[in-house]
Amino acid sequence: MLRRIGDEVRRRVVRLWLAGLTYREIKGRLGRGLGTISTIVGEARKAEPDIDLLRELNMALRKSGVAVVDAIRACSILPRLDELGIGVNELAQYVELSKKLAEEHLVDPAELVKSAIKLSRLEKETGKARQELLKEFEEKVALLKELDGKIQNLRKELKDARKRREISRLCEQLKAVGIKPSRLQEFIAHKGSLKKQISTLEEELEQGKARLKILTKTERDIQRRVDDIQRIERILHGRVSSFACPYCGWVTPHEVRRFEVQMALSNRQPLTVVCQRCRATNQYDPSAFLINLGLEVLS
Repeated sequence: MLRRIGDEVRRRVVRLWLAGLTYREIKGRLGRGLGTISTIVGEARKAEPDIDLLRELNMALRKSGVAVVDAIRACSILPRLDELGIGVNELAQYVELSKKLAEEHLVDPAELVKSAIKLSRLEKETGKARQELLKEFEEKVALLKELDGKIQNLRKELKDARKRREISRLCEQLKAVGIKPSRLQEFIAHKGSLKKQISTLEEELEQGKARLKILTKTERDIQRRVDDIQRIERILHGRVSSFACPYCGWVTPHEVRRFEVQMALSNRQPLTVVCQRCRATNQYDPSAFLINLGLEVLS
């Protein structure tokens, strides 16, 4: 029958027995027979001879209300107290003494104890007495304060040097715009505050930009008109015009003079042009010539 009992049931029986329960109490919890429970506990005793001591310790901790973690901590603290020669009954007195010293020196009791432990370790590591260590510590603190004061002075001197460089650079900038640094207050009193001067300059700059925009547009318009006039001048001064021959299609350049056009218009006669290719005499309407010339001017 025991062979059918699983490992989980065996562990639960042993755990309840270690917790201090009797066989009958375990039977009430798990519903197993007393013989089965007795056999399982007997096997556990054979596997672990000190299991009865563990059961007694667990029961004692439960009765005293001490957690296992606290018991483990106590086990690690007690040997240390024995080394220091401090009894358990004296421990409360040491705690009260630590609190009193902490109140006198206005520090946290835990920090005071930590400092004392560190000092004890230093005594052990260095082989020096406590007073000697404290003296060395005070000397180092004084040295650190002295060094800190020197660093603060150096920072102040560096800051002053930077200010002097900034003032020198500002004076050079004032000289560059024609203002004597010694007469800066007079300049400000006469011209107004620097903020006001900057605002005035910004307004003048914006107005200058607007005027420049208008002038640029006007300049482009004038340049466009000049280009048109120059083009018209070239057309009007050019005396050569091209005439296409109606017979062979050849284009003949011909120098046309004003009196020639005037005579043709007065006499109501056509313009006569000889084709350079086929030598045919071609006649052209002077009105059409003038119209073409006008269109070239307007283009």
